[in-house]
Amino acid sequence: MKINVKFWSIIIVFSVVVILIKNNPFEFNKKYIFERTYSDKLKFIEVTEDKIASINNITLASSNFVYDYELTSLDTLNNTCKMKFYDSKSFDLIQHFDFDLPKSNQISFCDSNNVYCIDKFDLYVYSIKEKKKKKIAVNLNIYDVVSIGEASKKVLLFGEYKSRHKYQTGFFLLNLETNEMIETYIVEEGDTSQILNNSLIYSGNFSKSKDTISYYCDKYSKIYFFNTNGNFQKEIITKDESPKPKLVSNNNGTYYKRGATFNTNNGLFTMNDDLFIFSSRNEQSNKITVDCYSFSTGKYKFSTSFGCNNKTNVDINFVTKNQNNLIIGFDDKMALLKISYNADVN
Repeated sequence: MKINVKFWSIIIVFSVVVILIKNNPFEFNKKYIFERTYSDKLKFIEVTEDKIASINNITLASSNFVYDYELTSLDTLNNTCKMKFYDSKSFDLIQHFDFDLPKSNQISFCDSNNVYCIDKFDLYVYSIKEKKKKKIAVNLNIYDVVSIGEASKKVLLFGEYKSRHKYQTGFFLLNLETNEMIETYIVEEGDTSQILNNSLIYSGNFSKSKDTISYYCDKYSKIYFFNTNGNFQKEIITKDESPKPKLVSNNNGTYYKRGATFNTNNGLFTMNDDLFIFSSRNEQSNKITVDCYSFSTGKYKFSTSFGCNNKTNVDINFVTKNQNNLIIGFDDKMALLKISYNADVN
């Protein structure tokens, strides 16, 4: 039989092209990217601050503090950590202390009184003053936590609650002194537990500012907002409209489905009625992109981008605003930027 070399050559080349297109990460990244309108009305100027360079292991930040910790010793079950609190304006060291952090713990939030950790969906509160860690006994599998206010002794929790007839995934207010818990907003409910699945689907972080508390999903386009008392206000869907991530399960565990999971929001801050979101759904390869939305209507307004040591939105671990300063935390550094915003410029 005579082989048609030309025919098979065309088939092979076509097959290679199809394989390359399917596996090209750039093509994957272009999904759920919307057309942005760029403006110069918002600018960021990076400030060189020698004290920042000495803060090596930035965990998170708030409007008042920057926190970092370093592992000082390791054993089978626990890591001994040195936790450091810095003033977020001057970056002076305020205090430091040692505490044992189980290897499976996740530090979710800190204030001047407590360090809040999550281990296997349980909440632990480490008292800085008493140097003691306490497990909080509550009927909730917890994904994340943020302190409402140090005087109120309350925290806002995100997790799954088992009511009499349903499993509810949502946000709950907990009084740490009385252990009283009340529902503030439910995002979904069902007849079976979805602890692991929903911890992945709604993966994200709390963000706290002077006037509002938010929870932004980092693999879904939803952001949930609460007032400073922890009461639900509203939810916003970012313009990329990225869907919930798809999951796959096998004998080894549950994972995000490749090609059906998209990085979304990595931080935000507010100024008056403007909401500024750091979204990973953009094509900038060596810049940070910020999208502006109206907080009251949820509608997209404009975007801006700026250089920051070739970092992109995907590299961001946290964002916090302090007056006209913005702190952005990355894995290997922290950037301090001055905000210049002229809302009247077109």
